Amino acid sequence: MSDIDAKAYWENVLGYPLDSWLGISGSALKECYTTLGVVSARWNSAENMMRLFTAHYTKIPERFRAIITRHLGNVSMVDILSDCADIAEKDSPDFLEAIKFLCDMFSRCRENRNTLIHSGLVLDLEKRAAQRIEKPIGPRSAEVKTYLCTVDDIKRIADDIDRLNGLFLNLTYALDSRENPSRYTHHTPTDFLRLCKFQLPNKLPQQSL
Repeated sequence: MSDIDAKAYWENVLGYPLDSWLGISGSALKECYTTLGVVSARWNSAENMMRLFTAHYTKIPERFRAIITRHLGNVSMVDILSDCADIAEKDSPDFLEAIKFLCDMFSRCRENRNTLIHSGLVLDLEKRAAQRIEKPIGPRSAEVKTYLCTVDDIKRIADDIDRLNGLFLNLTYALDSRENPSRYTHHTPTDFLRLCKFQLPNKLPQQSL
């Protein structure tokens, strides 16, 4: 049976057209996969911004920044940034709070992104949608953790990462306006720090199905 014949056969059996990339044409799965791509793209930007921000805040010489930060994992950068802020901002509680929140926000987005990207979509063929994801407990484990996860949940994770990337920018402006106030005639550090305050996103909820 040729590929064309096989496609026609399964479309006749299932009652709906198949898509060579996404499996089910005209379904919510297309939106799922598109949104997963947005999560990946935005997270790549977040990791790059975390490296740049950590290097800038800790005053790593520019010619050494790429060499040093490429050897630091995400968890290590959060720990370094948080520990350095404890020292540098001991007399600046507003900045300390903002940097601690940045660390928490980055960690939460990382956790949600990792849960999502390292899990498998469980497909509901009748609804032509994905309603949950399953993540193996370990690389050789048959047991899985199950999370209810719709397209809206994936979009929310992507939007959270987008807000994280905005947080990097606003906190950078806050630090720069503190050091160089003459550059900012219409804004103060407090103005930028105010933009760094919002609610920490929730974790993807684990479910017992």
